[in-house]
Amino acid sequence: DYLIANSYGNATLRPYFVLGGEPPFWQGDYCDSGYPCAVGNHITFDMQGNNIPRLESPGEAFDQLFAGLDPSASNDAAKKRAALDTSVLDLVLDQSTALQVKLSSQDKPRLDEYTNSIREVEQRIANLAMNGGGAGACTPPMRVDSFGVSNNGGQISGDHLGAINIAHDLMAIGLQCDSTRVMSFMWGNMTSARNYAFIGAAGGHHDISHHNGMADNIAKLQIIGQWEHNRFAEFLQRLAAMPDVDGRTVLDNTLIFLSSDISDGDAHNHDDMPVMLAGGGAGFTMGRQLTYAGGEWFGNLFVSIAQAFGVPNVTTFGEMGMGPLAGLTV
Repeated sequence: DYLIANSYGNATLRPYFVLGGEPPFWQGDYCDSGYPCAVGNHITFDMQGNNIPRLESPGEAFDQLFAGLDPSASNDAAKKRAALDTSVLDLVLDQSTALQVKLSSQDKPRLDEYTNSIREVEQRIANLAMNGGGAGACTPPMRVDSFGVSNNGGQISGDHLGAINIAHDLMAIGLQCDSTRVMSFMWGNMTSARNYAFIGAAGGHHDISHHNGMADNIAKLQIIGQWEHNRFAEFLQRLAAMPDVDGRTVLDNTLIFLSSDISDGDAHNHDDMPVMLAGGGAGFTMGRQLTYAGGEWFGNLFVSIAQAFGVPNVTTFGEMGMGPLAGLTV
């Protein structure tokens, strides 16, 4: 998603948006099976492989998506505000240019990085003005400070359904408002101990996933999986009911990728991974199940997605993605 954001997301207030559904849990250098927590608690990374910090606070997420958006403001009012903000940035840039000649060769790259960050803010302000404050036909949701879940030594408790509803509100309206066009949502940590007793699957999710072939644990995993996919279906229905600016729906103009970080928690397998694609934004043929023989990797799918969104010169992805995945548009 970060790769696509570099080409596709720069016309919005937030080029990319990274959200987490539960507080992170750090247990030393490694969270599970040799994987560092920096990997296990993130699914979005920049071009250098550094993790993109995710937001676990819906209040902070709201501010990033909807700060400055006023559905009742006219385009003229939005442009006046943007002009004022831009004039302040111009002053800062003038000062940085004057400082450039006085800096050492070691300090100049740091100033360049600072200047580039200012330019990014400047572009977001321009996008905000261009979109009439970013609102149009959309209405920002109520600001909520907490998901209503807590992390006590890895034990996630609280209002899980409420948390996922808040996250879905933020993401759906963020897309409709064109506050962002690229986002990721990590519902749980890699070794999440979220307790699903509220749907009849008591116990920490991670412990249950090490089912050891026990029928009771496998039944609980099926209950959890069905509940999560029902929530995903509700999110898709929400997008399908939201009109977009071109007369289509937000779902029509969006591609959603859903998966897990593992196929069998008991064996820690990464083959035969479960994947679901939804939406009409990439031109893929939906409403069917595809089965691939060995030798196909996530990276091939990500190459296909990047190419579908017009990201230039993407022919490989990661260690194993050596080309696009066949059959997606047939």
